Amino acid sequence: MAGRSTSIDALRGLAVLLVAQLHFLHITGGYAALGAPAWLQKLTGGGEAGVDIFFVLSAYLLGDGLLARGRDPGIVTTFYLRRAWRVLPMYWIVVFAGFALFGLWMATTGIAGTWLWAAPYPPIVYLLFMQNWAAGVTGAVASWFGPTWSLAVEEHFYLLLPLLTTRLGRRALAWVAVGWILAAPLLRMASEQVATPAAAYYWSICRLDSFGWGLVIALALRAAPDPAGRIRPGVAAIAGSALLIATLAHSDRADAIERALTTSALAFAAALLTIAAASARGDLPSNPLIRALAWCGKRCYSLYLLQMPVLGLTFLAAGYTGPSASVPYGFAIIATAAALTFILADVAWRRIEEPCMRRAPKLSSASAPAAPVAQAG
Repeated sequence: MAGRSTSIDALRGLAVLLVAQLHFLHITGGYAALGAPAWLQKLTGGGEAGVDIFFVLSAYLLGDGLLARGRDPGIVTTFYLRRAWRVLPMYWIVVFAGFALFGLWMATTGIAGTWLWAAPYPPIVYLLFMQNWAAGVTGAVASWFGPTWSLAVEEHFYLLLPLLTTRLGRRALAWVAVGWILAAPLLRMASEQVATPAAAYYWSICRLDSFGWGLVIALALRAAPDPAGRIRPGVAAIAGSALLIATLAHSDRADAIERALTTSALAFAAALLTIAAASARGDLPSNPLIRALAWCGKRCYSLYLLQMPVLGLTFLAAGYTGPSASVPYGFAIIATAAALTFILADVAWRRIEEPCMRRAPKLSSASAPAAPVAQAG
């Protein structure tokens, strides 16, 4: 599609692959079965940092698009319509398929508590995008629907963002963003006290710093007439990568304070990587790795939504109720699931996502932000 940035797509691709390796190789025990050292297992176990990248990217892209349109008539309505066409079709397909197959599974086997469908919330919870709040209370999610918690967080941000950008000046918006960054670790610690440690991970208010950083980047790059002349993308990329790796390697998340500050550090690392991608423009070298990451980045939404369902279904087809690398032919099953995920994500991109993205702008005469969805999640 016109207007896409290779550097942004490549960062999306990196983010979704961080999450994918977590699901396919870490939670299945793949790294342990391969004899990976403990430090590497700890590092790869932090693959959820890809979600932090998606949150910051989403806030930057959508915030930048709204700032570019200012207070154009109809911008709020058009924004909501475009977000709905971008997010809902694939989301509804995954949720509907999940409950349909869960009903079929229970009707034919009667086996409850499988990895894919362990205690799913009622369908209305997913339709209202409240699953992240429920997960913060229960501390558990059904794996089929697991990735949708981050979509719920983003939907809450989508509802708020255009109201802020059309009613606040840029200086006031900057103060709001900084306030979010400062308040988020305190909200995470408080949420652990009033609910569970999971609340600090899942609840929308506990992720405000990621969205705050995205808005700060959008405002800063809008204010700088020549960001490429002020920011060295390579320096920002190295700094962000180093901070991300150091945080994952050294944080034990042993108590509420350390957990809260770890998330803050990961959000800042994601912000540095977003600055690098946003500032790169045409400076990114074209090589097979970048092209592969950008390919994944374009399909990151479906890759993110489909990887857990496909992983679980592939193991079910092989006769196992949950994924594990230690079962006979475990790695072959994992490889098959990964390949199927990429194939299905490509089909979903071409047949569902891209057609909906082309259709969305026709819904209103007002021009809306051109940024595609930033998450995988």
